[in-house]
Amino acid sequence: MAIHEQNYVRYEGVLRTDRAAWTIARASLRTYWGLTRTKIVLLILWLMPLLFIIGVFGEYALTNSSVGQLTDSVKSAPGAGPVTWFIQLSMISLALLLMSSGCGVISDDLRYKTFQLYFSKPISRLQYGIGKFLGLFALGSLITIVPGFMIGALRVVFAMRTDFGEVIAKQVGIGMLLLTCATALFCIIVMGISALTEHTRYVVLSWLGLLIVPSLLNSIISLASEQNPASDLVSITGNIWLVSQITLMDQSYDFPVVAPFIILLAVCGLGAASLARRISRLEGVA
Repeated sequence: MAIHEQNYVRYEGVLRTDRAAWTIARASLRTYWGLTRTKIVLLILWLMPLLFIIGVFGEYALTNSSVGQLTDSVKSAPGAGPVTWFIQLSMISLALLLMSSGCGVISDDLRYKTFQLYFSKPISRLQYGIGKFLGLFALGSLITIVPGFMIGALRVVFAMRTDFGEVIAKQVGIGMLLLTCATALFCIIVMGISALTEHTRYVVLSWLGLLIVPSLLNSIISLASEQNPASDLVSITGNIWLVSQITLMDQSYDFPVVAPFIILLAVCGLGAASLARRISRLEGVA
């Protein structure tokens, strides 16, 4: 059923093409930040990055100690294991943050008719969608990209004093790219789910189900198949783990290495299609 305009006048002038999306993004981010639960959840979730920062200092101390220099482990560049684990843990933190503060990104507008306020202004549907995405992405980056950049930069600075600084810099660069893409993926999925209903509680339940049910199925298949990595293909977080293993650690599997990339792109496409369908059904707007 289409969404009809109610008690507002559609703007008939020239659409703004410069800062409309950024204006919506800033307004959305201010709304998220204004929630007390957002600040509390962020404060709790930042404990994980702080532990990684301590770990970076510990790694640097070990590689520069007289005992550490005598071990074989410091004669070669550190592996990318910590980077892959940080990405995985960051996605779990992001899932919790979006569950607490981001699931109403579209549904709240539908429930409280906020979209009428947006579309009474000189903006387009595309600008509305981009603005909402940027606001949610900015929120998610506070627990993924921002701490990831801080930890990565610190690790690179310390590594530049060693013989394997270039290797560490490459690991951090690839890790930040994966972290950015994974953050965008989660935001698009949440937006797609949020566009399906005006009840935020249903969005939260759907988001939890999308993460928990496939993860449980992943565990069951993994146990039944004696830890076969192919079991990770059934869950979003599992596919992100496989992608990080393939790109950062050059892992090879029995299945095509492009499989997790295709699955994640397909899920992202479904989320974007759901959002586009909802926005296109808004009547009486530009």
